Amino acid sequence: MSYVIPPKDAPQKRSYPHGDYTHFVVRAVPMMTHVSVKPGEKTDMHKHDKEVQTYYVLEGEGFIVIDGDKYLIQEGDAAVIPPNKDHHMENPGSGPLRFLMQYLLEGDAGSPVYKK
Repeated sequence: MSYVIPPKDAPQKRSYPHGDYTHFVVRAVPMMTHVSVKPGEKTDMHKHDKEVQTYYVLEGEGFIVIDGDKYLIQEGDAAVIPPNKDHHMENPGSGPLRFLMQYLLEGDAGSPVYKK
């Protein structure tokens, strides 16, 4: 078993009009995905019933919208989205907005929002 997963060996890749997703860890929690949002595009508004979602921005600058509130997010920033919060990412810039996305189940000991 290899402990390193290069992008070419990622188990799942998906492309959407707004950008590309490379899922490095699937069918597991935590799940880790690299997301690249194209310039001038945004991800679909959505929410998760049980998962906490975290983002870490690798490149670019844009906005994260959580329950109607808009926040500037840029390289080096992290965001934590609790369950049941509508959210999406927007890239108004001229280059890609690239970030790592991770899902954690609320209440998991490894979660940043661990609740007993």
